[in-house]
Amino acid sequence: MYPIKFKTQALTPFNRLMEDFFDSDFSFPSKVPVNIKQKENGYGIELAAPGFNKEDFKISIENKILKISAEHKTENIETNENYTRREFSKSSFERSFSLPQDIKEDEIVAKYENGILTIDLTKKEEVKNTLTISVQ
Repeated sequence: MYPIKFKTQALTPFNRLMEDFFDSDFSFPSKVPVNIKQKENGYGIELAAPGFNKEDFKISIENKILKISAEHKTENIETNENYTRREFSKSSFERSFSLPQDIKEDEIVAKYENGILTIDLTKKEEVKNTLTISVQ
């Protein structure tokens, strides 16, 4: 069911501001920005994820799918004589990538520094199945 919106011509400045805010296409980003770079010996993935700790990340591989997720929760409690104030915050994301067949899954390295999660993927050595046959 969709909410019904009524528009009126005589709006107070506050009502106009709220209507512009909620009628806009404003939305929170659902995905973190990602850069994927091809390197000489593999690939590099960089995710911009400021505000997280390295313990917040979970990285796994299943059926050639690299899954990266993170969740960070904070709770602030301020207690005074007359009141208690609690503030809760939660940030999370999840990204998945299909890995090429030539990636060494057991050599993937992840590092989190200055708000950037960097994942290095190493390619397997190319096996040459060339056989040279001499002519007799």
